[in-house]
Amino acid sequence: MTQREPPSVLVVAHDSGSGSRIATMLEEAGIAVTAAEGGAAALAAASRKRYNLAIVAAGPAGWPDVAGLAEAIRARHPTLELLSISDTAIGPTGAGGAEPRRRFVGCVRERLLRCGTAAGTGDEAEAVIAVAQIACLHRRREAARASGAHRLADELRRQIDRVAGRHQGRLPH
Repeated sequence: MTQREPPSVLVVAHDSGSGSRIATMLEEAGIAVTAAEGGAAALAAASRKRYNLAIVAAGPAGWPDVAGLAEAIRARHPTLELLSISDTAIGPTGAGGAEPRRRFVGCVRERLLRCGTAAGTGDEAEAVIAVAQIACLHRRREAARASGAHRLADELRRQIDRVAGRHQGRLPH
């Protein structure tokens, strides 16, 4: 079986802080991200690479031409799935925003599955998402072991085994 590329997302934000915050969340979940600040950078990035999903994040005051930017991206990539969000909808940084961030990452994973990711089929899309989920669980397990939380590390190992078991034979080695 050949090595699959992780799902790829273009994040377009009104400022670099918002874009990097969203990008970090997705990268921690094992999703390849390119962050672009503003419309010109987004269109340039969309011209250089094929993405599975584009996320357009408007700031607290909105973004004057989100619809126009989405249209311009769609014109270059007619089949590209677009997700428009408010960057405040994904919650604050710190422990208080953990649940909204988890829901956001879950929504992105669901969108990636729905659009079939780069592989083009549901089974392969499921495998790509499973690879991302396993990568995230591995990072969490390493952090738990480093902090001495051995019971949590053991539980995360079991979760990794369950995910890998559900996709046995379909994951890259």
